[in-house]
Amino acid sequence: MPHSLTIDDLRNAWNAPVERRRRSDVRDLISIYSNEWKPLLIEKINDRFLEQNAEKLRAQPDSSINLLRWVVDEIGAIYTEPCRRTVEGQADGLEAYEAGGLIDQFLDQACKLTQLCREVAIRPLWNEKKQAFSYDIITPDKFSVIPDPLDPLEVLAIIIKLPGAEMGAQDCYSVWTEGSHYKADASFRPIDNEQNPEHINPYGLIPYVVSHARFPALSFFNEQDSFALRDATLDAGVRMTDHAHLRHFQSFKQLAITGTNDEALGRLSLDPSAVALIKNPQASVSVL
Repeated sequence: MPHSLTIDDLRNAWNAPVERRRRSDVRDLISIYSNEWKPLLIEKINDRFLEQNAEKLRAQPDSSINLLRWVVDEIGAIYTEPCRRTVEGQADGLEAYEAGGLIDQFLDQACKLTQLCREVAIRPLWNEKKQAFSYDIITPDKFSVIPDPLDPLEVLAIIIKLPGAEMGAQDCYSVWTEGSHYKADASFRPIDNEQNPEHINPYGLIPYVVSHARFPALSFFNEQDSFALRDATLDAGVRMTDHAHLRHFQSFKQLAITGTNDEALGRLSLDPSAVALIKNPQASVSVL
């Protein structure tokens, strides 16, 4: 491999504890942005409340206010200067890139995901059938890199986790370096490919460009820049859940039921719309 990268280098880059933590944090950011963050909200409720109170709040977690998504969608569409599209500095020859109308959708999504995750990997793909470009965007929960020690904007290798592991299949990866490209197994050993037995990179360069929300002066990945928005969104969800719970209890008088062991009657003290029949003549119902 160029730059003397070894299988151990790739394995260590992917399995480093800091990388595992980073990818997990990015997955949380994407879950919130995708409005699939109730499990994260419930986890935060469990951390903040005693179990006797958390049990009631978990029944109806309120994830209706997504501050993170709102801010990302607003800021992700803002440019520091008017957008100019060029190829090698020339405005001519953009027809193939703009065919099919995908470029506007792609740039919109790329900008928002970069604002959210702080980095994304982007690759143009040629669609032979449509004779037009399409685009691939990889979020940083699915890839790791070996940065170039001399240029913070360049990488020596990019390791992309391929889909399928979530369905029970063995982990496998797509590995790109300047001179090599291959599909690797869970141990990062190249998988035999009859069409490319030498695992040569046909492009002579890594076909992915990693976009950054800010210059990577201190570290290549900067997902921590979105943690304040993540925490604010989760905190708003906890507060809205707690507020709804308190409003529910303040909307009617609390009942106290004695003289019966029927657990179903407990719903009367929690839900003003519940109806139950008390058969025990020794039982009583009073208002606290």
